[in-house]
Amino acid sequence: MSSAQEMRPADIAASAGVDQDVAPVAISLVTIGEALETVASKIGDKPLTTSDARAIQSAENASAHLHQDKVVTPRDAAMVHSAEARNNDGRVQKGGVASTMHQVTAHNETIGLSTGGSV
Repeated sequence: MSSAQEMRPADIAASAGVDQDVAPVAISLVTIGEALETVASKIGDKPLTTSDARAIQSAENASAHLHQDKVVTPRDAAMVHSAEARNNDGRVQKGGVASTMHQVTAHNETIGLSTGGSV
């Protein structure tokens, strides 16, 4: 997915349908589901690769046992990165699943919503 642009946290929140006119904390919370939806919208018609599928599977597994979606944490991003790299000759794609998860994690940490563990 080399033609994809890097996504800003505001873009991620907007593509997840978050009203940006509400309080800053309300627009700041980015979950695994929202991050995956953002990746899907950015990928467009690109064929799904094995590394994409494994990264998505890893992200889904991070929240599968919960009743609701969870905030992306550094641990989640690391697991997704590992899954994508393991299935793509040690590389991750710019703008891909792992890249997006890392961007979301950095954003969540910046505003203090993530501490590195699972929520």
